Amino acid sequence: MISFEELINDEHVKAEYKKAVLLSLFKKVISKKKNDSLYRIRIDNLFKESFNRVRTIQIILKNDFGCEIDEEDAAIMNDWFLANERKKSTRNSMSLELKKELCKKQNGRCVCCGKKFSDDYSSIHVDHVIPWVLVGDELKNNYQALCEVCNESKSSRTDYMISKLLKII
Repeated sequence: MISFEELINDEHVKAEYKKAVLLSLFKKVISKKKNDSLYRIRIDNLFKESFNRVRTIQIILKNDFGCEIDEEDAAIMNDWFLANERKKSTRNSMSLELKKELCKKQNGRCVCCGKKFSDDYSSIHVDHVIPWVLVGDELKNNYQALCEVCNESKSSRTDYMISKLLKII
């Protein structure tokens, strides 16, 4: 059994927690833009008038959500915003080649539960790390191979991995 101290000092846990927080903030902005036309216009105008989108993101998060993030995290989030702006209305199909590539990269196992995939790749579900509903197929390296159970459990959640990690306590 892992101690609480070991858990909070684990680099993988810290990275997953940080990613979950950033994704949660991103999701809040996107959701508010979708549901509030005045907010959407304000944010879109801020981006159009901005000479530094990364700094603009930092200001939006601080002013609207009381959260300060560093430049590196704001740059990552900027990629997500750009992907959201380019997002198409339909999903790309996931090729057998992509499944094979992900399977090899993940040593033939589901990234969430570790279940071994079948040799014919039929049990692989290609999942968007950052949910499709937020960024579409616009981000490179946004795919992971999951088993059916993990894919259905994750759905479009942005906190799935951190919740899985916390269940091991």
